[in-house]
Amino acid sequence: MAQLFLPLLAALVLAQAPAALADVLEGDSSGIYRCEVQHGIDDSSDAVEVKVKGVVFLYREGSARYAFSFSGAQEACARIGAHIATPEQLYAAYLGGYEQCDAGWLSDQTVRYPIQTPREACYGDMDGFPGVRNYGVVDPDDLYDVYCYAEDLNGELFLGDPPEKLTLEEAQAYCQERGAEIATTGQLYAAWDGGLDHCSPGWLADGSVRYPIVTPSQRCGGGLPGVKTLF
Repeated sequence: MAQLFLPLLAALVLAQAPAALADVLEGDSSGIYRCEVQHGIDDSSDAVEVKVKGVVFLYREGSARYAFSFSGAQEACARIGAHIATPEQLYAAYLGGYEQCDAGWLSDQTVRYPIQTPREACYGDMDGFPGVRNYGVVDPDDLYDVYCYAEDLNGELFLGDPPEKLTLEEAQAYCQERGAEIATTGQLYAAWDGGLDHCSPGWLADGSVRYPIVTPSQRCGGGLPGVKTLF
């Protein structure tokens, strides 16, 4: 692992509020960090392992765009084994390269979306530069998509191999017969974030059909990695 050095301010933040610092670390920031603290002529240092995990993703139910009120957005993330993302988590995802031209609720009741390549209707910071577009605090009854955040898989996610295609009800029974349960969308995103790659669509608990692609190809998800959805 790469050994990095943090300035004094970052070292103090890490010591005092590791959760807050984790919110703004990028997804590829995991590693061994050496923190140095100087006070007058005295100094000390220590090494700490930082593991950055978790994934931010846009969620909508079915093909209905902009269907969630603020409370509905919170409930939707909870139903799929995730929680509504914070502005810091979305910004960290943006720094890691995430782009999504769809406005979604965040935990502070703002509506935002991250843009790497500004274009018509996907304006980034509105000055022609990349950024996280922010609508500000929005009426809680207005309707948007939602950005969810999933971190812990809490188990092993695997793709079943039934002899023939299944309906949603049959898929649920298939999992139960094997002492498991059908995965949630949040669990699939967490598994994808951990490296799961399968070019085979499968049912999820919310009735959606998705598949995780880490190494994209024209046959599997096109040119970009991600969790692909079939409505």
